Amino acid sequence: PHPPPPPTPPQAPPSLPPILPPFPSLPPSPPPPTSPPPLQPPEVPLPPLDEQLRPQCGDAQVVMDFMASNIPHNNLGGLGPNNNISFVSTNPFMLTGISLKGTYYKGLGIDTFIDETGTRVKQPFDLYVQNSSIYVPKNPQQNGKRSGLGDFGIINANQNQKVTVEYILVEPETGNRYAPKNSFAIWFLDIDTGIDGILQESFEVCNVLGYQTSLELFNVTSSLRIEDLPAAGCFRIEATADNAAAPNPESASDIFVRLGDMDPFVRTNVLPHALSFSYLAGTSSFEVTLEVGAARTTQPTGRNFLFTAMTLEDIERSGFCDDIS
Repeated sequence: PHPPPPPTPPQAPPSLPPILPPFPSLPPSPPPPTSPPPLQPPEVPLPPLDEQLRPQCGDAQVVMDFMASNIPHNNLGGLGPNNNISFVSTNPFMLTGISLKGTYYKGLGIDTFIDETGTRVKQPFDLYVQNSSIYVPKNPQQNGKRSGLGDFGIINANQNQKVTVEYILVEPETGNRYAPKNSFAIWFLDIDTGIDGILQESFEVCNVLGYQTSLELFNVTSSLRIEDLPAAGCFRIEATADNAAAPNPESASDIFVRLGDMDPFVRTNVLPHALSFSYLAGTSSFEVTLEVGAARTTQPTGRNFLFTAMTLEDIERSGFCDDIS
């Protein structure tokens, strides 16, 4: 037999085409040009701190006129007496989602300042007062202003109750909170107790620039006890004197006069029970906790907290700034 044929030698694989280097990657396309952001007007510089310590003084100042203001909506705590549906459904501030359980003082204030161009500007603002804790009044009909008149605001509170209220400055045109370019002061009047210390009125405040009593303003002894709280700018103020025999002040402006021109009754019965808190420029809101002590009776009884501020006429008449040329 013939031997088998030798095996066929393996064939070389077909040659592959040469591997070419990859193309270099191109840089990403630049994003399309965007419009430059709109230019923001420069911020109006705030006054130096030493000037802010005298909020009533200087060419630029904040003034408030409670007598000239009106109250289209008066509903602190949602308890009336005037829940104005028409107003809250059209006012820009009330449409921001703020609680409708408050009191609105319209046409209250003017902030006068020099803008970045050197122009003197008078910016009007309103005030909204709302409770930020449970509110229990004795008679909510007394909230707002006395009988709708008077140059101070009123918050009525029941005996043995505490409530924190927020004061919000409002720019009327936009409904935004308004941060004034100047420091400003809020006054509380008729801070006293009932007979034998019952129904004691007291306050707690924070973030204040300072306070002034009759002692700082007129060197007249104040009836108020003031305690520094641990946090900076926080104070507790307590009434220590019974002033029940004296009627409530008729007009806040009675104390905004030079001491020599002040009525003796006002000097004795009103001035020692008055206090002002001042706040830094740029403060658009602040809180005050109001408290009324217990009474000896189970019958409902309460107190009115009176608050106000100075008008331009008050500042000129008071002489508070006589030492500033």
